[in-house]
Amino acid sequence: MLIFTLKHAIERNTMGKTGIDPIKVDVTRGNTTESSHLVHAIIMDKDGKPLREWGDMERIISPRSTLKPLQTLAFVESGAIEAFGLSSEEIALTCASHNAEKIHIEKVKNWLNKIGLKVSDMECGGHLSLNEGRAHEMIKTSEKICALHSDCSGKHMGMLSTAKHMGYDIKDYVSLEHPVQKEIYRIISEMTEYDLSKGHSGTDGCSAPNPAIPLKYLALGFSKFMNPGKLSEERAKSCETILDAMSSHPYILGGKERFCTALGEVSNGNIIGKLGAEGNYLCFIRDKGLTIYLKAEDGVLERATYPALGALLNELDVLTPKADKALKKFTRPILKNWTGKEIGKICVPELQWNVTLTPQLPQNSHPDP
Repeated sequence: MLIFTLKHAIERNTMGKTGIDPIKVDVTRGNTTESSHLVHAIIMDKDGKPLREWGDMERIISPRSTLKPLQTLAFVESGAIEAFGLSSEEIALTCASHNAEKIHIEKVKNWLNKIGLKVSDMECGGHLSLNEGRAHEMIKTSEKICALHSDCSGKHMGMLSTAKHMGYDIKDYVSLEHPVQKEIYRIISEMTEYDLSKGHSGTDGCSAPNPAIPLKYLALGFSKFMNPGKLSEERAKSCETILDAMSSHPYILGGKERFCTALGEVSNGNIIGKLGAEGNYLCFIRDKGLTIYLKAEDGVLERATYPALGALLNELDVLTPKADKALKKFTRPILKNWTGKEIGKICVPELQWNVTLTPQLPQNSHPDP
């Protein structure tokens, strides 16, 4: 377990630029660093205070799909789950960026039946699977692509269910002026303590609104979500319901050969990972109450954010040796050429720790499961 002790107190009212460079992820060829990626990152404790920061905490972030747990709060608090007889699987699906495997598509179809709507009511569009093998299968079989194949289909089902239950017109439910989106933005503003009405908002790949939020406020919102003890009883219960669903159904969150799914499976649900496009990644460590948020400056996930998060998880000593080995293909990938010969690797050469807190790293005490 990583034990943090104060080295010296530095009083500050806001989190800002840290004076610590972003995490550097190197791509090597032989013994030469061929390329590098820079990743802004923050670790928040259970009280919503920063334990570590790398890079610029004022950087404006479009969270993309990492925002889904906060967006899901509106769905959970609307009463739609009880009204339509939905389960924790549907809740997990609202937070997913899935592979459009059979399990995902069938659950969305069943959900549509439960709320009496059609695929054509979904305004997310469709695309090839995020999993290469599944995408090849879709092409090979000439599978007709529709909204069921969107990795964000679950999020849209949550929005549609909320609109249907509340008696709103479902048309243009992705419009920022729609009551569902207004409620989502109100909740996100509360959680992040950042007024979204005064900031910019973009459109996600699935057509849903995606606000621009400074990294420090985004991390704060997720930390409160992870540790909701100081929130209202209803909000705290909603946060815990979503966290439990994400912990219990890691395969629904992603699918085959996906980092988010692997994190949940190797940790028995203790570590929850949620990707977002353009190098965003959210991670909860439930037993420690820790929240990690990362943003790759160049928008790369696999070569930048995944290795950076892997380095943080190892420094925090939250992975068993068996779990670390299982995640290595994501966090410390070996590069090979077309003949299969190893020619390099992707790794974090070193982590520079913020001087305000000194980590003490005892030996790993985790038993291998």
